[in-house]
Amino acid sequence: PAEAEARRLEVIAPIAGWDWPTGTELELSYQQIATVNGQLVPIANVSTKNVDQETQVVVLASGCREDADGGAPVRYDRMYIRLPPGDSFSSLHGQAQVKLVSTDDRQLCYKDDDRVPVGIAARDDGSGNTLKGDLGVSTVPLSMSRSDPSGDDDELMAVSKIVFMWGGLYYLCYTPDGEFDAGTNYKENVVSVSLKVLGVKSPCSFGVADGCIERERWECFFSYEADGSVRNCELNFMDDGARPGWSVTAGDQSKITWSDTFGADHPIDIYGQLASSDSLHPKYCAVGGAPNTEEVFNQDTVGDMIVADRLLAATLPAVRANHSTAFAIAACYCPSYDTVDAKFCDSGVGSQSEACCDQHEDYIQMVGVIYFWTIRICDMNNYDGVRTSGSEDGCATPYRRVLPQQRFVLRVECPPGGGCESSGNNLIKYIDVGENNDLPSWKANHPCMMLPEPESVVWPTESASETLSGGTRVDYKVWWEQPVKINKSVKQRVDVCFSNSNSPTSFFKVGTVKTADAFAFASKHESHWDPGNTFNRTTVKYANFEGSFTMYAGISGPDPSPYDSNPFSGKAAVYFMSYDRQISWGTGSSMTTLEKHLGFDRAMPSDGGAQTQLDSECQRARYDSAVVEPNPLPLAEVAGAENTNHQFQTFSGTGQNQFIKVKIAGVVAVCYCAIISDSGMCEIPSDWIYAGRITIQGPRGGKQWIFDIEVVVKLAVTGWGLSSDDRLRIIANSGDCENNNGNPVGDASFKTGCPSMTGSDCSYAETDTDTPLTALSGPGTGQSNTITSIQIFNDYSHLQFADNIISMLDPDDVITIEYDSIMINGKDKDDELPTEKYDVYRLSGEYHFQDTIAPGDVLKQYMVGHRVNQVESNGVVEENILSIPIGWPLAERPAFTFPAANSQPGGRWTRRNKVETDEEIKGMTETQTDLDLKVCWGVREAGFTTYYKQAGTLKFITPPTMSQAEIYLTTKQAGAIAPSVLYFKTDPTRSEYATTEGKTKLVLRFLDVRSEDGVLKPYFAQDTPYTCEQSMGCPTEPAPDEEVAYEDAAQYLCGKLFNELWTEASEGFPVPKGCYYSPRYRDAADPGASENTNPFYREITIVFHEKNGLMANTKYMIVMNTKAPVALNPVETVAPGIDLFSMCAEEGTDRCERPYKVFEKATAHVNTATVVRGNDALNPRLAAGDGFQILSQDEEEEGVLNLSKMNMIQVKIRAAGGGNQAIKQEAVLRMILWPLTSWNLGPTHGTAKCRADIGTRCVGDVLLEPEQVVSAAHDSDSAFQILKMRLPSVMTDITDSVAHTVEIMDLTLPKTGFFPLRAGVELTKDNGEQPQYTTSAGFLMKFPDDGETTGRLVLTGATGSGPKPFAGDVGNELVVRLQFGATLWNWGETSLAAMLEVNLPPGYTCSVVGDGAADVDMDVFKDGPDSDDYPDNRRGKLGIAHSDGSWARSKDRSCYYELFQYNRIYAGQVVYIKTDVVNPSTPLRKDDDDNTWKISLSSKGANVDKIVSMPLVHFDSNSQIELDDHLRTFFQGNAAVINELVLPLFQPGIGSSFTAQSSQYMRVFFKPGVHVGQNGYVVVDAPSAFNFGRDCVAKELPSEYYAYAGEEELRLRPLKGLDGALVDCEGHAFPAAPGAVTTFNRAKIRVAGLIDVIEGVHYGFMVLVSNPAGVTYNREMHSEWKMWLEDLNGYGLEGTRETVKFNSMQEDTQTEFYYKSWGLYRGDYDNMPGITINIDDLRPYDIAGEEDAWITIWPIVFPSATMTSLRITAPLGYVWNTKWSNFE
Repeated sequence: PAEAEARRLEVIAPIAGWDWPTGTELELSYQQIATVNGQLVPIANVSTKNVDQETQVVVLASGCREDADGGAPVRYDRMYIRLPPGDSFSSLHGQAQVKLVSTDDRQLCYKDDDRVPVGIAARDDGSGNTLKGDLGVSTVPLSMSRSDPSGDDDELMAVSKIVFMWGGLYYLCYTPDGEFDAGTNYKENVVSVSLKVLGVKSPCSFGVADGCIERERWECFFSYEADGSVRNCELNFMDDGARPGWSVTAGDQSKITWSDTFGADHPIDIYGQLASSDSLHPKYCAVGGAPNTEEVFNQDTVGDMIVADRLLAATLPAVRANHSTAFAIAACYCPSYDTVDAKFCDSGVGSQSEACCDQHEDYIQMVGVIYFWTIRICDMNNYDGVRTSGSEDGCATPYRRVLPQQRFVLRVECPPGGGCESSGNNLIKYIDVGENNDLPSWKANHPCMMLPEPESVVWPTESASETLSGGTRVDYKVWWEQPVKINKSVKQRVDVCFSNSNSPTSFFKVGTVKTADAFAFASKHESHWDPGNTFNRTTVKYANFEGSFTMYAGISGPDPSPYDSNPFSGKAAVYFMSYDRQISWGTGSSMTTLEKHLGFDRAMPSDGGAQTQLDSECQRARYDSAVVEPNPLPLAEVAGAENTNHQFQTFSGTGQNQFIKVKIAGVVAVCYCAIISDSGMCEIPSDWIYAGRITIQGPRGGKQWIFDIEVVVKLAVTGWGLSSDDRLRIIANSGDCENNNGNPVGDASFKTGCPSMTGSDCSYAETDTDTPLTALSGPGTGQSNTITSIQIFNDYSHLQFADNIISMLDPDDVITIEYDSIMINGKDKDDELPTEKYDVYRLSGEYHFQDTIAPGDVLKQYMVGHRVNQVESNGVVEENILSIPIGWPLAERPAFTFPAANSQPGGRWTRRNKVETDEEIKGMTETQTDLDLKVCWGVREAGFTTYYKQAGTLKFITPPTMSQAEIYLTTKQAGAIAPSVLYFKTDPTRSEYATTEGKTKLVLRFLDVRSEDGVLKPYFAQDTPYTCEQSMGCPTEPAPDEEVAYEDAAQYLCGKLFNELWTEASEGFPVPKGCYYSPRYRDAADPGASENTNPFYREITIVFHEKNGLMANTKYMIVMNTKAPVALNPVETVAPGIDLFSMCAEEGTDRCERPYKVFEKATAHVNTATVVRGNDALNPRLAAGDGFQILSQDEEEEGVLNLSKMNMIQVKIRAAGGGNQAIKQEAVLRMILWPLTSWNLGPTHGTAKCRADIGTRCVGDVLLEPEQVVSAAHDSDSAFQILKMRLPSVMTDITDSVAHTVEIMDLTLPKTGFFPLRAGVELTKDNGEQPQYTTSAGFLMKFPDDGETTGRLVLTGATGSGPKPFAGDVGNELVVRLQFGATLWNWGETSLAAMLEVNLPPGYTCSVVGDGAADVDMDVFKDGPDSDDYPDNRRGKLGIAHSDGSWARSKDRSCYYELFQYNRIYAGQVVYIKTDVVNPSTPLRKDDDDNTWKISLSSKGANVDKIVSMPLVHFDSNSQIELDDHLRTFFQGNAAVINELVLPLFQPGIGSSFTAQSSQYMRVFFKPGVHVGQNGYVVVDAPSAFNFGRDCVAKELPSEYYAYAGEEELRLRPLKGLDGALVDCEGHAFPAAPGAVTTFNRAKIRVAGLIDVIEGVHYGFMVLVSNPAGVTYNREMHSEWKMWLEDLNGYGLEGTRETVKFNSMQEDTQTEFYYKSWGLYRGDYDNMPGITINIDDLRPYDIAGEEDAWITIWPIVFPSATMTSLRITAPLGYVWNTKWSNFE
């Protein structure tokens, strides 16, 4: 009985409360499918079940493939329910059924509303019907029976076709009797083993049904041809953020892929409807191989298997840029499945997990269809291919962009596979772009569903967007009946939302409409253009030219273009706004151009900000009729009816026959509006948008050129868009530049083509003379300065040039860069994309008219240009870099290079704001008053020049006349080469000498330099040996074609050209910047002349540095070698010899009052009659070689007579022969003493005796008579340089065998010295006839008198001894002033022949950096108290450029300047030299005997044998300098090398404010390191705005400071005089400032008492100082407190190297400004909240047991973030414990 009862309990009977026994097993199995011979066939059976008493079985969701591919990839064909061993089903289970439910509540099994849908088993059941799967909502429950009728009743089995559709946790409701009924619910139960389905679950948006997940829609979009597409297509099943209603039950792997793209819907009838059910061609999942989407998606980085699980969403790749058609794909999910092994991966980690989801066949669950939408922009005539062309390719020319404010037709392209409904229930809506618009379409509150349409979307009727359907077609929807306008600027967007029904809540984004990136311009007025016409209307390009303005659109192509847009389809208006010409923006004195007002001359925002700002300016609607006429331009209408297409839109009125004329040149901004009112105007000002810029080429106009006659000049024209194709024509005042269709009659009163070397050019202009203009460019004449690279920033770019560019281009110049010389992204021109071409346009500054770019067209372009700016690096201007206001954002930044190509360099540029003629125009006569000539500007094109605009007026004037100018010869012998003196005196009224800021020059035009009979010819300033008479060794003249250009002017050329330069001014002839000379010139024959009688002429020019030129009312002499003219005796004044032009030398700058301005002009006549010498055999003649021999008295100086050693000249005279060649009694010899400008024999001219040759007679004195070279009639102070000697009346003839000696004694010697020089000699008969000119054998020399050669140091730095005056300092710059007492020159040797030495005291090391030029802004070079506009000291500098000289020989304590070949420093000249010295290592007082600076001059002079050195000259003594108020202001005799003052301390007054305007006694403490002695000085320097006052106040500190505190404490002493008081305190301004001084920031305190070095003793005092008033806070004031100690003479002894620290204990490594000196605070803490100070222990330190007290200070509040130090000052007696640990 017991066994029977147990057996009965193991039989499961469906009675009330029955349940499944523990260990019940659920198993499902399916067939593994594999590809065999290209077919999917089952190869094995795979099962899954619960084991080890688990209560869950894992199964897989799947979808259905085509039947040809095997149907559902995982279709469970068997289900088993097994009881554990020993249990069995009773007979009451014979009608068992199961159904799939979502809950485990058995009480609900009878209900049918909890059933879970399943997938489709097959798409064809063999009879053309869909084969539905078991367990689904549309089938009856699945029946089960015993799987083995012959076995035990412990297993139920169902033959099934189960396809799980949803992922999730599900259950099987079980009934034993085949009925799920409420009445028998007690029988029903839920199988104890649940089903975990790996897969995705969806809400089945179109109704829950079996297989419904496959019909789910994912709406995505892409831009046409992926123009700016984003990855917006997201499949999201995450726990947080999933698409509503969607979830995933994931295994180890959870990924998404997709199918092949759906086939196009086909066939479709002519109405756009599906022809049959077979028109759809979908694709499904888990079909072998990767999807065919490589050319659709950019899968390169993302791949095509993307994780999509409970934590990560899957975002599909972006659509490729070359894709343009809408498409659909099936979304495929892999439920952690491995097809190969037919297993799923739900076990954690391991190789099994890695095997799943790695093949596309693993993605077995289809989770919907992804529809990729796109839009097309069509023009007004081509939006529906069927309707217009019979083609099904509608919108055959789609555009990527729309023109702002122009109508277009929008098509929504329907994806295949049911993307669009066939009804007309669809809508379109435009919304503003927002960051959420690209969110997935299923996102809640998507902007497409929430946002209204903006006002910028302009429909023909207001209700159109709410009611207008896109039609019933299923291949596209199109809105053509009421085309829309987008009223936005360029590069703007609106998003397009589409609804497949008429419900506004169903909108989703299908694309973006973008306005064109840029407007395109056309070159011509299409309606008035015919290549065969002679008169066509082109787009305005030149000022004053009547033309048209045309825009161009309808641009499309295979690659995106910034100009891509639909054609014009309606009216539009345009007006021109001056961009960089009219001064109309801003207010008051800050008014400027629009360009500068916006800052676009330096940087132009690349983020769209520039467009926005220019749009705003256009919307001000400033119709300036001064710019263009009319303005606005005539209305533009498209040809034909409104709403038709046209590529050209010309603003020429309704009849297309109104034209415009831009009145002024300049860049104009084009403002555009196509929202036109009924009155034909822009609807409202805010509708205007900026459409681009175009340069109207032409001159600025209004220029007045004034030139002096007889000066060859060039005309510089400023303007816009200028080029080397430009021309000038000069016409009479009565003419007009536009006459004769731009071909006016020219004036002929001036010459062009000047100067001419051949005599064929430089002729009078003719009536059709065009003068070419040249634009500066790189490469250009004589230079190849091209752009080599570019550094791009967001809003600007830096151009790197090959060479110095800032010397060529000025800030604000405008350049363009040649288009063909730019390479972008490494591509050849033919390979550039349109977007790349546009980037090249932008960099080039030159744009192509877009109607001329088609193959075969002649490219035409217009200019915009770039304004250049200099670039600074660390405060220094970069020489090779310029900035232009064009940039690119980092993400869009192209790579530009400038390679050479076609034998041309890359990076070619042209300046567009200035052109110049050659220097070729010469005025010949004065222009009549009020009848200035007109200068016309034109352009040469196609072989013809047309003149458009007057550039200005031209007037020729006669320059002022110089006071005096004459040429004096030193010999009467015609044809002799000898020194001549050009004497001139400047006019006292010529203020230009003082006021001109730029360089000046003196031009010497030799008027007649014909080879044989010229009036006066210049020769080089070479030695003239006696052999010259035999034409050997003579000075040479420049060859006829020899020249040196202005840019090559050099000091050595002055030495090569001029023997002497002299002035009466105290600082000598100004040291030239350099000299240069022209070739020989000759003007063409005058009109009507039968032959050219114009003489040849040559110019020699001396260039002077700024503020170092000639002076008014001053005498000058220039000595040069010339060839005496042919005799014209008895005329005394032979002929005009030289024209002098004193003028400005900077033609191209504003540093001249006007270009080529002549301050004054003179014509110097040759003022000595010349005589042609007769036959030498019949006349007296000096012997060649030793005919006039100067005898030396010093064996060491053989051949050189040093007059400084003996004032006696012995001359041996020998004749060339006897008879007629003998020199007779009373013959006249003239000894011409060189240097001519140094000698002045005066009335006491010495005596002379004749010493006869042996055995001959020469009795009596030689009569001496001084003569002037320069006539006293012109200069009453003229010197006597010629010693006329009449030989005795009793004298044996001098022959070749008889030589008498003349001794000349007691001559008045020059004050200046001179190196060995010959003397000129002229022999004449006693009647003055038959002159013979030669030079001496032997040389004269002389040392300068004392005071002629001088040296001084310029006071610099705080002590006067340079910026680094301390012992051992390196790089101390000391400026030396030298005045030369003798001409130092190199006669022409290439080896060492002349040198200057500056010798420093022992311990120094001397060098000169660069040319050693002193800084031009030094106080010593400023105008002094006399305010005469002349610098009180002239800034001469020595050249090192070219072949002038070098400081390279400098060594040790001597700086040496070597004069190279021909260079000279003339006597009397002053130079300043900035030396770079290393100070001695120990201090050197100024009064130290060793502290002596010296000068030495050395030269060979004209004696080539050896160098002669002048005696060393000491610098002027300090005592000598101090006697002169002017000198002591700027100069000193030596420099002090001082000691460093240690431990000084400056403390502001107690209780005083640190802010502006307060006064206080500053406390000063110091410990001297040197003995100062009595009557010394203490000097305190404050920052420049602090004021000690002219009569400063210094006094002792309070007495307690000096109290005795014990031997071990610091002892402080007052500064006292003998009477117990400080002697005086003087306030000074430092550095010294010109004009009236009101602020005295230097206190110089004279101390009568002793200041000495005493162990342990410091000195202290206080001085009253006023803080700056109204001065902006400046951190530099913390670095400008210094202190100096000087002896009783004011000579520096000691000082502070760095600023005096506020806290002397501050570490040197702490260099921030707040660790330095005290200074004003930016603000006053009194204005901040009150501060509380709490001291925790107020007991004295000793009483407190030597414990520190803690002090708490709060609240410390700053008004703004501040990086500084915090300073807390405690009262006297408190001592801070400075350990960091004691501060919190």
